[in-house]
Amino acid sequence: MSIKQTMESNVTSMMVGSWNIRDGRDVPDTEAIGLGTNVGVKLRATYLYADLAKSSDFGQLLAPVDAAKIIKSFLFCASVLIKEHGGHIKSFDGDRVMGIYHGPDKETRAARTALKLNWVVQEIIDPKARLWVNWPKGSMMVKHATGIATGEALLIRGGVRNDNDIASIGSAPNLAAKLSDRRTEDGRTFACYTTWLGIKGDAANDFFGKSRWSEIQNMTVGGSFHIFKATNDRMIP
Repeated sequence: MSIKQTMESNVTSMMVGSWNIRDGRDVPDTEAIGLGTNVGVKLRATYLYADLAKSSDFGQLLAPVDAAKIIKSFLFCASVLIKEHGGHIKSFDGDRVMGIYHGPDKETRAARTALKLNWVVQEIIDPKARLWVNWPKGSMMVKHATGIATGEALLIRGGVRNDNDIASIGSAPNLAAKLSDRRTEDGRTFACYTTWLGIKGDAANDFFGKSRWSEIQNMTVGGSFHIFKATNDRMIP
């Protein structure tokens, strides 16, 4: 069978064939979802995307090793925090990492991850980069944004044999990714209304009982969403 015939046959099977969709009890491993069959797992989860800001500038203005120092440090710290709070790392995309949280307190655990990452970027990564990276003339800072969204998603396994991974389809992963693209002077952590409702304890209010979050304008991503911003708030890991 030629490559063209193989693609035509498989696309027809995916489009016409029936799908076996089951409810998930936890974030599945890649191998738990069939690759060559129309299988999916339906899961209500909280998605977190952490995205390094202006990494394209790093690539253009810094030596490759210096840019790698920053990006590798950011991905490492974000990954450590995601795992510390019970998240599952399911995707890396350049300077961006995605975590999925499921089960009790998923919104709170995701919010703690984001608030701690904000502290780490400002107090560890940026100061060390200023010491050990050969910056060009002019002021540059290591900055980022984190988007968090909660909802139902369909998890499928995409790709080909030996080169495949889980893909998440739905409003929550899409919205979290869009929120991580936001760039404001006083905000690095953004959450949708559904996520905000589930954030409790120290992730919702600071030591003095003041809310860490404030509502901002609606955001349209295939629909209008109430978005909340943690105004440069952070937590020490």
